[in-house]
Amino acid sequence: MATATAGLVTRMAKCQEHGIEYVELFHPRIPGQESFTSGQCPQCAEDEKLSAAAYAQLQRQYGQIAQEVFQMTQERESEIEQLVQNEFDAYVERQIEEARQNWPMFEAVARQNIWNAAWEQVAGREFDKIVAQLRAAEREG
Repeated sequence: MATATAGLVTRMAKCQEHGIEYVELFHPRIPGQESFTSGQCPQCAEDEKLSAAAYAQLQRQYGQIAQEVFQMTQERESEIEQLVQNEFDAYVERQIEEARQNWPMFEAVARQNIWNAAWEQVAGREFDKIVAQLRAAEREG
Protein backbone atom coordinates (compact mmCIF):
# COMPACT_ATOMS: atom_id res chain seq x y z
CA MET A 1 0.00 0.00 0.00
CA ALA A 2 1.37 3.44 -0.95
CA THR A 3 0.48 6.82 0.48
CA ALA A 4 1.34 10.24 -1.01
CA THR A 5 2.17 13.26 1.15
CA ALA A 6 3.77 16.55 0.06
CA GLY A 7 5.56 15.09 -2.98
CA LEU A 8 6.71 11.98 -1.12
CA VAL A 9 5.21 8.57 -1.66
CA THR A 10 5.48 6.08 1.16
CA ARG A 11 4.99 2.37 0.93
CA MET A 12 5.60 -0.70 3.01
CA ALA A 13 8.51 -2.79 1.77
CA LYS A 14 9.71 -6.18 2.92
CA CYS A 15 13.42 -6.87 3.49
CA GLN A 16 14.62 -9.70 1.26
CA GLU A 17 17.22 -10.78 3.80
CA HIS A 18 15.38 -10.54 7.11
CA GLY A 19 11.71 -10.67 6.06
CA ILE A 20 10.94 -7.54 8.12
CA GLU A 21 8.51 -4.91 6.83
CA TYR A 22 9.59 -1.26 6.92
CA VAL A 23 8.52 2.10 5.50
CA GLU A 24 10.14 3.15 2.25
CA LEU A 25 9.92 6.73 0.90
CA PHE A 26 10.00 7.62 -2.78
CA HIS A 27 11.51 11.04 -3.50
CA PRO A 28 10.44 12.24 -6.96
CA ARG A 29 12.88 13.74 -9.44
CA ILE A 30 13.64 17.42 -8.98
CA PRO A 31 15.81 19.61 -11.21
CA GLY A 32 19.44 18.56 -10.84
CA GLN A 33 18.63 15.38 -8.91
CA GLU A 34 17.30 11.99 -9.93
CA SER A 35 14.46 10.35 -8.08
CA PHE A 36 15.41 7.96 -5.30
CA THR A 37 14.01 5.90 -2.46
CA SER A 38 14.99 5.98 1.18
CA GLY A 39 14.20 3.83 4.14
CA GLN A 40 15.81 0.69 5.41
CA CYS A 41 15.04 -2.48 7.28
CA PRO A 42 15.95 -1.85 10.92
CA GLN A 43 17.93 -5.11 11.08
CA CYS A 44 19.90 -4.16 7.93
CA ALA A 45 20.62 -0.76 9.48
CA GLU A 46 21.92 -2.45 12.63
CA ASP A 47 24.02 -4.87 10.56
CA GLU A 48 25.54 -1.93 8.64
CA LYS A 49 26.34 -0.10 11.86
CA LEU A 50 28.05 -3.18 13.31
CA SER A 51 29.97 -3.78 10.08
CA ALA A 52 31.19 -0.17 10.00
CA ALA A 53 32.37 -0.45 13.63
CA ALA A 54 34.09 -3.76 12.90
CA TYR A 55 35.86 -2.34 9.82
CA ALA A 56 36.99 0.69 11.80
CA GLN A 57 38.46 -1.55 14.49
CA LEU A 58 40.04 -3.77 11.85
CA GLN A 59 41.77 -0.71 10.34
CA ARG A 60 43.32 0.07 13.71
CA GLN A 61 44.74 -3.47 13.79
CA TYR A 62 46.28 -3.26 10.31
CA GLY A 63 49.90 -3.43 11.50
CA GLN A 64 49.28 -6.43 13.73
CA ILE A 65 47.39 -8.24 10.97
CA ALA A 66 50.09 -7.50 8.41
CA GLN A 67 52.78 -8.84 10.74
CA GLU A 68 50.84 -12.05 11.39
CA VAL A 69 50.13 -12.56 7.67
CA PHE A 70 53.82 -11.97 6.87
CA GLN A 71 54.83 -14.59 9.45
CA MET A 72 52.30 -17.10 8.11
CA THR A 73 53.55 -16.50 4.57
CA GLN A 74 57.16 -17.03 5.62
CA GLU A 75 56.24 -20.31 7.29
CA ARG A 76 54.73 -21.54 4.02
CA GLU A 77 57.65 -20.57 1.78
CA SER A 78 58.35 -24.15 0.67
CA GLU A 79 54.67 -24.55 -0.22
CA ILE A 80 54.85 -21.33 -2.25
CA GLU A 81 57.90 -22.65 -4.11
CA GLN A 82 56.05 -25.89 -4.89
CA LEU A 83 52.98 -23.99 -6.12
CA VAL A 84 55.16 -21.85 -8.37
CA GLN A 85 56.89 -24.97 -9.73
CA ASN A 86 53.50 -26.62 -10.37
CA GLU A 87 52.22 -23.54 -12.20
CA PHE A 88 55.43 -23.32 -14.21
CA ASP A 89 55.23 -27.01 -15.19
CA ALA A 90 51.57 -26.63 -16.22
CA TYR A 91 52.45 -23.54 -18.27
CA VAL A 92 55.28 -25.35 -20.05
CA GLU A 93 52.98 -28.28 -20.81
CA ARG A 94 50.40 -25.91 -22.31
CA GLN A 95 53.10 -24.29 -24.43
CA ILE A 96 54.34 -27.68 -25.61
CA GLU A 97 50.80 -28.73 -26.51
CA GLU A 98 50.27 -25.48 -28.41
CA ALA A 99 53.54 -26.05 -30.27
CA ARG A 100 52.42 -29.59 -31.14
CA GLN A 101 49.18 -28.22 -32.53
CA ASN A 102 51.21 -25.79 -34.65
CA TRP A 103 53.36 -28.58 -36.13
CA PRO A 104 51.75 -28.27 -39.59
CA MET A 105 52.57 -24.56 -39.63
CA PHE A 106 56.21 -25.23 -38.65
CA GLU A 107 56.40 -27.87 -41.35
CA ALA A 108 54.95 -25.50 -43.96
CA VAL A 109 57.47 -22.80 -43.04
CA ALA A 110 60.37 -25.27 -43.24
CA ARG A 111 59.16 -26.55 -46.64
CA GLN A 112 58.76 -22.99 -47.92
CA ASN A 113 62.27 -22.06 -46.76
CA ILE A 114 63.79 -25.12 -48.47
CA TRP A 115 61.76 -24.43 -51.62
CA ASN A 116 62.93 -20.79 -51.69
CA ALA A 117 66.58 -21.77 -51.20
CA ALA A 118 66.37 -24.44 -53.93
CA TRP A 119 64.60 -22.01 -56.25
CA GLU A 120 67.31 -19.41 -55.78
CA GLN A 121 70.01 -22.02 -56.39
CA VAL A 122 68.44 -23.42 -59.58
CA ALA A 123 67.25 -20.04 -60.89
CA GLY A 124 70.67 -18.55 -60.13
CA ARG A 125 72.42 -21.32 -62.00
CA GLU A 126 70.06 -20.94 -64.97
CA PHE A 127 70.50 -17.16 -64.88
CA ASP A 128 74.27 -17.56 -65.02
CA LYS A 129 73.88 -19.94 -68.03
CA ILE A 130 71.63 -17.47 -69.85
CA VAL A 131 74.03 -14.58 -69.19
CA ALA A 132 76.92 -16.70 -70.51
CA GLN A 133 74.93 -17.63 -73.64
CA LEU A 134 73.98 -13.99 -74.27
CA ARG A 135 77.61 -12.88 -73.93
CA ALA A 136 78.75 -15.61 -76.28
CA ALA A 137 76.08 -14.57 -78.80
CA GLU A 138 77.17 -10.93 -78.52
CA ARG A 139 80.80 -11.81 -79.23
CA GLU A 140 79.86 -13.86 -82.25
CA GLY A 141 77.44 -11.36 -83.61
